[in-house]
Amino acid sequence: MALTIITGSGINADVQVQSDRTHQALRTSTRPLEYYVGNIVGGHYSVGAMTGLMTAGIASAAEVFQIRWADPVKLFILKKLTVQCSTATGFAATSQGAPLELIIGHGSTSNGSGGGAVSPSSISNRLRSSMAPSAFVTSGRIGISTTAALTAAGGQTLEPATVANCMGADNRTLVSTPVMNLYEQRDIGSHPLVIAQGDTLVVRTNTPAATGTWYAAFSMEWVEAIAY
Repeated sequence: MALTIITGSGINADVQVQSDRTHQALRTSTRPLEYYVGNIVGGHYSVGAMTGLMTAGIASAAEVFQIRWADPVKLFILKKLTVQCSTATGFAATSQGAPLELIIGHGSTSNGSGGGAVSPSSISNRLRSSMAPSAFVTSGRIGISTTAALTAAGGQTLEPATVANCMGADNRTLVSTPVMNLYEQRDIGSHPLVIAQGDTLVVRTNTPAATGTWYAAFSMEWVEAIAY
């Protein structure tokens, strides 16, 4: 009977795979998503950004946070996107405040504009210094509102249904919400949200009440890699 021996690779080429005595199950350890594929180095990244004071009466479907991915080689792999809102001037007592929704877009040809650009530098926002600078250094855009809606990415077509929703800003004056997940890959083996060149991710308002003013703070974690 032929004997098959499984070993590692690279610096572990001579290290044999181990199994447990009782159940003969292979021993594995859960690790972050691989970002170094072939000869192309990507990375894991994190960024936080806060709007200015959003004016009263902002329209429904107003974009307040947007991502346009323009890299032709790597994929944008979303791991987590959260938002926390704080109301400055309360909305009508019977209103729902300012709900938010996350939606995917396709076919963009140019970056959105307005507000502020969240711009990683060649040495910032990486979770390890040996990772490559984010592709956002040279292409695409992360945009966040200052006081009003952002201008949408040129040519984008949004999907007809949202990926996620949250209640957004509370209707009461000087109330901050808990941190709310718009997206999170929680379970091992669950599929992350993956977009390619020309795709967009948009956080926009969903029929907000007319009178309140509010802030929103976003935190995002993502991976850039050529394959998933």
